[in-house]
Order: sequence, then C-alpha cells, then structure tokens
Amino acid sequence: MLNKNILASLSMFAFAACSEASENNNASEEIASNAATATEISESVYAEAANSGDFKSYLKGEMSNLLYTEEKSPLSGHIFIDEAGDAIALKEFTGKAMLINFWASWCAPCRVEMPALSRLQKAVGNDNFEVVAINVDRGGLGDAKQALEDWGVEGLALYNDSTMKIAFDLAQGALPSSFVVDRDGNFRALYIGPLEWDAPEAIELFTALRDGKI
Repeated sequence: MLNKNILASLSMFAFAACSEASENNNASEEIASNAATATEISESVYAEAANSGDFKSYLKGEMSNLLYTEEKSPLSGHIFIDEAGDAIALKEFTGKAMLINFWASWCAPCRVEMPALSRLQKAVGNDNFEVVAINVDRGGLGDAKQALEDWGVEGLALYNDSTMKIAFDLAQGALPSSFVVDRDGNFRALYIGPLEWDAPEAIELFTALRDGKI
C-alpha cells in the first residue's frame, strides 16, 4: 500500500491549491507558490520514503521531487472508460510501464503540465510505456477531448472516470496527481502537483522503466 501519511499530506494541500488556482486568472503565480509549498512538504516527509536500489539513481533534477517507497503496491482494479467508451480496468495495463496522471479541464495546474505529458509520450511512448492521463470531468470524454483541443495537446489517449472515484481512492481527489508504475504493474513513486515531465532526467527515468532496467 502507498504511504498514507505522505499521500494524505500532499494531496490535501494540492487539492486546495488547485481549487484556488482554477478561480484565479493569475494561475502562474499560484502554481509557483504551490510548488514552493510542495517542496517544503516533500522535505518534511521524505525521510519516511526509503531509497530503493537502482531506482534512486534516476531520481535527480526534476525527478528528485518524486516520493517513493521500497514497498511495491500492485495496480488496482479501478474501472474507467477509453476513447471508444469501453470500460477498462487499471490492472489491465500490467506489462507496460506508465505514468498515470489524473487531470480535469477546470484545473489550472493540469493545463500547465499537460503539454509536458504529451511530449513525454511522444519521446518515450511505445508498446512498453504509456502516459495514461485519466480525465475526471463529470462531462465525460466530450469535455476531456474539448479541453485537449483547446489546449493544443496531442498524442495522448483519451480516458475518463466521470465519477472521479479512481482519483479519490488513489490520490484523495488531488489534481493533478501522478503515479509512476513499472512494467510489473507496481506503483513505484508519486507526485501531487505539476512537474516538468519532459525534462531530460524524466526522459531518462521513464526510458529505463520502459526498458525494464528498474
């Protein structure tokens, strides 16, 4: 199971911060403030997260913000829908490395990081790696598709859980929230808030995960 103390601390903060940012036209200032606070929280709880062998060597630069534990939690059976409207369980993705991301059209920090997620998918994505960006808009796939078109984001598969259950169960509703998963279907790390997912150190980390090196 993911470290509940870390998850609770970060998700409670990030959910409130995202709600404020979505109502504020000066979103960039809110995000900068959120990132600074998230860093402070990360430092206070990082001692609870154990370093795990080779994985640690990839946690540098932007990726040093990730929180992880040695305990590897398997993918859950949460159900959401794909672009065709078909139901799919999260655990069905076992076999490929992933960056699972929860986002919504009304979340300003989500909008900021979405282009980086798209670039990560384009750089690393293949049959063994996918950015699984799960939208939680209550309007369903239509709202998700419209948001990505408005934001000029391409290359990400459309997924939606209009009940938001998966985000509440795994991230206490915090948006954006992201989970790093290896090819064995185990959660390895998490982050609440926006990151530069296409930074060189991110490309290096996810390439290693994709290729089964960590």
